[in-house]
Amino acid sequence: KFSSSLSMNLTVNYNRTTNYYNDLLKPATNTSTLSSTVGMSYNFSSSITGGANFDYSKSDDMNSDQDTRRVGLNIWTNISF
Repeated sequence: KFSSSLSMNLTVNYNRTTNYYNDLLKPATNTSTLSSTVGMSYNFSSSITGGANFDYSKSDDMNSDQDTRRVGLNIWTNISF
C-alpha cells in the first residue's frame, strides 16, 4: 500500500501602470496586465510524481490599442529510481 497526495494552487495578479508627461494631459504610459496561474501536483507513489500548470495573461496598452494574450500549459512527470 502506498500513500498519495494532491496539491493545488491558484495565483491571480493585476497590475496597472500610468505615467504622465509634464503637462498631465495625455499619459506617456498606460498599460494594464491581468494574469492567472492554476497548478497541481500529484504524488502517485513515493517514486512517481506528476503535475500540470496552466498560465493565462492579458496585457492592454491603452495608448496604442494593442492587446496581448498568452496561454501556457506545462505538464511534467518525475520518476525516481
